[in-house]
Amino acid sequence: MPAADVLVMTEDDARFEVELRTSRSGEQAIITSASRDTTEVRLIPMADPEREPVVWRRAAAASSTGPTTPAARLAAGLAASSTW
Repeated sequence: MPAADVLVMTEDDARFEVELRTSRSGEQAIITSASRDTTEVRLIPMADPEREPVVWRRAAAASSTGPTTPAARLAAGLAASSTW
């Protein structure tokens, strides 16, 4: 019998698009919430889907005074991220 569906997150702000997928290993649910200006990635262990999502990465869009190359933007985003 298949497992029951579990609500893992709601996004009340219509400016955000939310995507749910699994990691390659199948061990984590990956929730990406993105708007024009910011992106947030949250993780939930598939073994415990009712667990509170852990924020893995937050990134804001580069400003005109911020990093301009893709490599610089990536480095800036990773430097500002929090990992668990």
